[in-house]
Amino acid sequence: WCLLLALGSGVCPAEPAPGEVFREFAWKRDRSQLVFGPGATAPNAPKNPPPARVPIALDLEGATKAEVMVEHWSGHEGTSEKSIRFNDGAWLRLPLPKNTPTRPECYFAMLNQPAVEVPLGQLKHGANVIGFTCGPQIAHNFDYPAFSVQGVTVRVTYAASRPHAAARIVSPRSGAGLGDNPVFEVEVAASAAGGVQRVDFIAEYEGFPWGGDGVFRRWHYDYRQTKLEHHVGTATAAPWRVTWDTKWIADQRQPMRLIARVTDANGVVAMTPVVEGLTFKRDRVVAFY
Repeated sequence: WCLLLALGSGVCPAEPAPGEVFREFAWKRDRSQLVFGPGATAPNAPKNPPPARVPIALDLEGATKAEVMVEHWSGHEGTSEKSIRFNDGAWLRLPLPKNTPTRPECYFAMLNQPAVEVPLGQLKHGANVIGFTCGPQIAHNFDYPAFSVQGVTVRVTYAASRPHAAARIVSPRSGAGLGDNPVFEVEVAASAAGGVQRVDFIAEYEGFPWGGDGVFRRWHYDYRQTKLEHHVGTATAAPWRVTWDTKWIADQRQPMRLIARVTDANGVVAMTPVVEGLTFKRDRVVAFY
């Protein structure tokens, strides 16, 4: 038998490095995109269905790399080889969750958001088509391999010459001790001050993996229908400042780090330098089991 998990949708992307510049392009729908495995023989399973396909438009001018994050329900127990491709290119296998007690394919109703790099040669500037497929049930087989997709986010990274907002975190400083509900602030260069849409703060620490990837120490953020959540917080106007609600953030065994994503009016995101070596200095204990 398989376990029933409800961890919420999330992400395990490769976090952009400080100074990187990128845009994110999203596809989502209110109802899940169902994906069926070929060769299913269950009485109510579609017979030899074509791969599910959805459209997405991309800006590849000056692109240096790309990756895709797929919010998906893990599907019927044992469904294998969940895969995505662009424009009839090679199938790209979606990574599996880590640290599950048994085989990661054997969990029902687990929402996850793995990331995989996409070769730029598979992508087109402008209109693209995304395809999904999966393999057979390799365990707990009842001849109905299937999963469903809630959203897709394609992150395209550009050369540093791409116009973007310049910014840095001014509070806290590296090595700072944080009390409860610390306030974080980003300073935006004067040349970009009028063209910034939002600033998203993201911290690296050990915490609950809402994304379902099984990784506890990570840059904590994920997506729900392509919208950012479970991060430190978002500022949408100057001063670019947020308060981190830390009441359920556990005491840490290692120092934490902080970075910010600064999005300009054209949707171009620039990563700030990282603030290192943050620790908690508070008169209570929060334990993580």
